[in-house]
Amino acid sequence: MQVAALDPAFTTDGDDCVLRFGMIGKTVDGDTVLMITETHKIIIEERVDYPAFFQIADRVIEKLNQKRIEPECFALDSTGGGAGLADIISQRWKNGFHRVTFGGYATEDKVSVEDEKTGKELYYNRVTQLWFNVRQMIVGNKLRGLDEDTARELSTRLYSLKKEKICVESKKEMKARTSGNSPDRADALALLVEVFVRNYGIQGTSETNQQMEEDWDSFVSQNTLESSYD
Repeated sequence: MQVAALDPAFTTDGDDCVLRFGMIGKTVDGDTVLMITETHKIIIEERVDYPAFFQIADRVIEKLNQKRIEPECFALDSTGGGAGLADIISQRWKNGFHRVTFGGYATEDKVSVEDEKTGKELYYNRVTQLWFNVRQMIVGNKLRGLDEDTARELSTRLYSLKKEKICVESKKEMKARTSGNSPDRADALALLVEVFVRNYGIQGTSETNQQMEEDWDSFVSQNTLESSYD
């Protein structure tokens, strides 16, 4: 199954608009995994007669059609101005794709097969749930093709405890702390993972994946990931 995700982050503070593709399939051991395949930065032209939203919609639709992506295999961030972009894509392409909002509360979905807690019980907000779903995939050995730039973005964002729930720092706070660096590739990956979760649910980990978690913890420590408590 080919999947795709769009983070139209350019709509706020001039961030990049990132389109990522992946494939969901089974390994030789029978595990269902997500493999990242391609990443595209959507370039926006300064044109009065061709608004940015329409440029993005047309270029994304062209890529989706080239890859023969079905609506249930595509997700985009519909937070804020992204809702208007989603409407344009729906009108010019197909309906039924996943509109994901990074704002708001976490959902009632379970955080993992090993933990009975729901996202709403463990995470302070939706963006935290989306990002920690990526971590769940990594330590569960369910993700392939993670590039170094995305891994660095994932490990640079701080998290804290807020009202006894896990909470990642806001993008605005992260950019202020990192001289304007925005985690656009990581956000797009979180959307790809959300497509996986919507179709296959949260996957479990096993004792054989302990090394994966140790490797990830080592990468995090090398890239100065920190935790803090409010």
